[in-house]
Amino acid sequence: MRALFIVALLSLRCLAAAFHLQVEVVDEYGRPLPAVEIACDTLPIAASNIWNAPGHRERLSVKTGINGVAQLEGQHALPLLVISASMETFYTSTKRVSCEQKFTQLILVKKLEQVKCRQVEVLTSALPRDGNSYGFDLTMGAFTPPLGVGRHPDVFIKGKYYSATPTIGGRVSSANQELEMQYPEKGSGCRSTPRPGQRSFGLSIAPGCEDQAFLGLFWPRIAPREGYETQWTYTSLPVDQTQWIFRIRPEQGYYYGVLTDFYWTADGRLRLAYVISAVPGNLSLEFIK
Repeated sequence: MRALFIVALLSLRCLAAAFHLQVEVVDEYGRPLPAVEIACDTLPIAASNIWNAPGHRERLSVKTGINGVAQLEGQHALPLLVISASMETFYTSTKRVSCEQKFTQLILVKKLEQVKCRQVEVLTSALPRDGNSYGFDLTMGAFTPPLGVGRHPDVFIKGKYYSATPTIGGRVSSANQELEMQYPEKGSGCRSTPRPGQRSFGLSIAPGCEDQAFLGLFWPRIAPREGYETQWTYTSLPVDQTQWIFRIRPEQGYYYGVLTDFYWTADGRLRLAYVISAVPGNLSLEFIK
């Protein structure tokens, strides 16, 4: 048994090979970025358990030159190398490359000003089944009187088909749910995102860097200035449906937010989930709590 272990360990050692990788770092517009730190962890000597062998790992770190290029050289016992590029005010980017590769490119995307926000998840009281619309205060997360304690009717909501047979969990089937929203103030409104199936907001993915890890952030980062509709009707919402950007309170310089989910319960209550900026007028959708 010991002999087999020694043979296996020697086989792993044979896998350790030299790599010579040239790394180019550019921004999302293709401009070279100097002084970017390129780092990777290597296993120059294979261990009996390579995944739990911190004593055998080495940290390689180099910086790009004025042309945005750096050279990484070392020994690695695995076929793939994970490299990362990081620089202040940019998002860190990571990428897997083969140890046989001679060249790769990493794209860094600059951070926008991150805006404080409120994350709201609310389950309302049941709407009267009279076909009327009722005001909803998006900053407070409540209907306005007579249904709730909200103060400013940012949007008027009317629900239809919410008395259908509920699915598991008490929500109405997506084939029967419908939500109608009307924004009463000039300049306010709602618009869907142009990327089908989008579930998150934040970082713009530059062409050619779709295979790089950007912490789950997707387009767009900046709220559009135009294209908002004052009245929207959402019907038959599938699970992978896009989300919606909304804009309210024009007299306060606009709040921007993202409606992320809604559904009707069988008793006519509405669940809304959205994120709203705490800084009026700022177009950034890179929200922080």
